[in-house]
Amino acid sequence: MDNELKQMAEQAVLNGKECPYIHQGENKAYYFKVINHPCHPEIARGEYESQKALQKHLPDNVSIPAAYGTFKDGKTSFFLTPFRDLSFDVPTPPEFAEVVAKLHTTSVSPTGKFGFHITTYLGRVPVINDWCDTWEEWFTRDFREGLAFERRVNGADPHFDELAAEFLKKGVPRLLRPLEAGRRSVKPVLLHGDLWEGNIKVDWDTGKPVLFDGVCVYGHNEHHLTAYKNLVPPSEPEEEYEDRLTLYMM
Repeated sequence: MDNELKQMAEQAVLNGKECPYIHQGENKAYYFKVINHPCHPEIARGEYESQKALQKHLPDNVSIPAAYGTFKDGKTSFFLTPFRDLSFDVPTPPEFAEVVAKLHTTSVSPTGKFGFHITTYLGRVPVINDWCDTWEEWFTRDFREGLAFERRVNGADPHFDELAAEFLKKGVPRLLRPLEAGRRSVKPVLLHGDLWEGNIKVDWDTGKPVLFDGVCVYGHNEHHLTAYKNLVPPSEPEEEYEDRLTLYMM
């Protein structure tokens, strides 16, 4: 790391921001992201492994992971990716749907289960990804972890906790258990994990959609997504599809 990169990295750490860096020595450009957070090593690895998994299925439509690591001071970590000149525009709905549908229809869980091989981070919130046999099991655990994080940050609310417990006891099983009842099954496919307009842009050079900031998990294809249901049919029971989408938005 030369002096210029050191200076930019130090400034990024001070400001708590991402650090773009273009290295001209090999006629290549890289985006250098500095992570300043108590769990910085895990966050850096989570992003690297997520983008690596996405790359296998969408090599032309993701930010390619080049490297990750921790600085010598042990206080910050970094994630490195080849620079792509991205517009501020988002892809059209058909373009977006086609890319995500390709991801969900070509990927397969390496274990046949729901989860991921490491913990990832949705912002500052850890996503526990230990493998689960059913989608209901993974989703319930993830929902509980989200509630626990909220409680640690904002304190307990007895009324809210009571509602949440009732929801987990009745609402989640009612909507998710039928997906895997009888002869039905849910195929665990690779999910980006944080799909929104801020994490998908258009490459100026190729005109193709590009996904980044992955928080991957092998899960139910309907999770976090409604735009592509015309390309990927809803799971059975189809009549409860809209109810499941409401559940996933909570």
